[in-house]
This record gives sequence, C-alpha cells and structure tokens, in this order.
Amino acid sequence: MGSKSANSKSKSKSNGKQKNGKVKLRKKDNIWVRIVKAFVGDKVSEQMEKHEPDHPTLCYNAEKQRWEKRPKPHWLPSEDWELLKHIRKNAHWMDYGCSCCCDSVVIGRSAVISLVPAVGPIVCIVLGSRMVNSKARKFDLPWSTTAMMYFRTGASECIGLVPVVGEVFVAWYKASTRNLYALEEVLEERYADRQYRDRVEYD
Repeated sequence: MGSKSANSKSKSKSNGKQKNGKVKLRKKDNIWVRIVKAFVGDKVSEQMEKHEPDHPTLCYNAEKQRWEKRPKPHWLPSEDWELLKHIRKNAHWMDYGCSCCCDSVVIGRSAVISLVPAVGPIVCIVLGSRMVNSKARKFDLPWSTTAMMYFRTGASECIGLVPVVGEVFVAWYKASTRNLYALEEVLEERYADRQYRDRVEYD
C-alpha cells in the first residue's frame, strides 16, 4: 500500500503519465481532449491520451521537471543523425507547429491546412507522401513499413474530410509523428543487428 501511494504521489507531482517506461507530460489544457470530454465523456478522452504519440522533438525529464530536446540515439551513425533531425523537425512542423493561449493549445499545421475545403486534405496528403517517399528512399525502408506510412497519411486525411470529428482526429492522430517513430524503430533494429554482427566478427 505504501509503495502504491508513493508512486501515485510521484506521478501527480511530475504532472506526467507513464508510457512504455517513459514519463510523458499531460497537456493540461488540451483542447482536443476537452472537446471529446464534452461530447462523449472521460473514458474516450483517456484512451485518446493513452494512445497519443510522444512528441517528435521533445521528451520530458521527470527529475528536472521540464521538457528537453530528444537526444541523438546512441546507436545512430553521425551521418544519419542530421537527416533524422530534419525528419523530426518536419514531423513537429506538421503535427505541433501552431500554438496559442500560452502554449496550452497545440495544433499541427496539417490540421490547420485540412480546414480548407477540398484542397486542404489533398495538400496534406501530398506533403505527407513526400515525407514518406524521402524516408523510404534515403533509408531504404522495407516495403511493408513504407506502405504502412502511406496508409497512415492517407487514412488520416480521408477521415479528416468528416466535418468537426475528422478535424479532431487529424489533430490527435498526428500521422507524421507516428511515421517518424516507425522509422526510428526500423533504424534501431537495423543498427542493433549491424552492431551485433560487428562484435561477432571482431571476436
């Protein structure tokens, strides 16, 4: 009982939530969560927060109680790091690029562009597809990963055509950020195998 209460206090103190071993700061005035709460209640909004992707360029330091830039993965070669930083910035631009009300409301430029009838979703699909194409070409991604990236981008914008609900979904889903993390997972597996092979050959 004592350990549970201590854990709950530490979580509330950091104003964060645990996700895959990492502390993720709650967005205290997330407008999309407020909208969902108003229409369908707390349970759905809690699931939305639970499955929301982590920030593409920032991570929350629980000890220092502040946001910091995501560091370079230790397994990533320096020549690929500059490209990954550029992709992270693009994901931030698409999914977190606009903020207002003292940064309490954050919305990506993709959600703003999607507000333009007919043309907006098409522009977002083109931008998202170009990002996917550059990732696949420069990092030689498997076709299954590339296809899933295209699917996330296209499906998100198709759902975005639905008035109001679609816009909320696009702003919450953050297809570019999800594609970024899919890319990082592939790269981590690839370089982990390469490092293992190098160690075996060296031994």
